[in-house]
Parts: sequence; C-alpha cells; structure tokens
Amino acid sequence: MAGRKAISDLSATPITRRSALKGLAAAGGLMTAPGFVRYAQAQSAVPIRIGFQAHRTGIGAAYGRWYERTTAAAVKAINDAGGINGRPVEVVVEDDGTDAGRGAEVVAKFANQHKTDIVYGTLFSNVVIGSAPTAGELKQAAMNAPRLARQFLALHQDYRRLDDRLKTLNETLGRDENAAVVAPALPYEAV
Repeated sequence: MAGRKAISDLSATPITRRSALKGLAAAGGLMTAPGFVRYAQAQSAVPIRIGFQAHRTGIGAAYGRWYERTTAAAVKAINDAGGINGRPVEVVVEDDGTDAGRGAEVVAKFANQHKTDIVYGTLFSNVVIGSAPTAGELKQAAMNAPRLARQFLALHQDYRRLDDRLKTLNETLGRDENAAVVAPALPYEAV
C-alpha cells in the first residue's frame, strides 16, 4: 500500500493546466458521443407534432372518418412503443372540409398557430393541389396518404424484383435452391 495514495491524499495532488484541459476534453468527448446525445435528446425531447388534415365534412367525410381512426390507432401504437427516437407523437386535427381553399387555410394554421413539424392527411387531389402551394410557401413538410402508399408499394416491388434476381443468380451458379432465402408472399402484393 505504500505505492498507492489514499483518497484523502488526492487533494494534495496539484491540478495543472494540462490535466484540467485533458479532463475538459474527455468530458466534452463523452457529451458529444452519439449515444449520450440520443439519450439526452430522448430524455428532454418535446413531442413530434403532426398536423392532420381530416376530411370530417364535405364529399370526403365517409373516408375521413376511417382515416382519422386509423391515424389515431397508429399514433397510439407508436407512442405505446416508446415514440419516435424517444419522442412521443402528438396529432393536431383540423377539418379541411374536403375543400381546396379550406385545405390551404388549414396548412397555414398548422404552420403558424399549431407549429406542427409535418402536415399529413389529404386523400382528395383537389385538397392536395390546393394545400401544396401554401405548404411550400411556409416551408411546411406535407405528405398525403396515396403518395406514401405508392412509395411503400414501389419499395416493396423493388425488393421483390431483387429477390427474383437473386434466385436466378443462385440457379445460374448451381446453388441449392433450398439454401436460398425466399421472401414469403405478402397479402398486399396484388395491389
């Protein structure tokens, strides 16, 4: 124990400029590490606010009712699973009346009054066309359901084509067909 210092003896060790800078650099490095930053953001993050243009009235009311229910179910599932990167999702709902002019007003309200991060929800093309210029002017991100569905379907079709090419390559190379991983058929492929 002669070579070890007791805890009380550490106060007798002088703090040099170099040791202080090393300590500050180490603390700064730890604080900027990706895991620490993500943890800190998740602990103090505000909700992700989504403006939902609901078709509660007008010609799209029949669709809007179910669209609103599925959105609520999806948000509940996301929040029950811990949110997005630790941030809860909050949906602000406004009726656009399935009207192009009212849709533009709703987008402006989401951007200026509700301060949403993204606007979501238009099913009818007239509302999409009426809302898009306002969203662009206010630099408000906007997404409609049909476009999102088309992007997802295109991604899945690309995956399916790649899977078929890999099967063909395995056959060409003489690999065992059973050894190849084959993606199972999914119910929405016929869409």
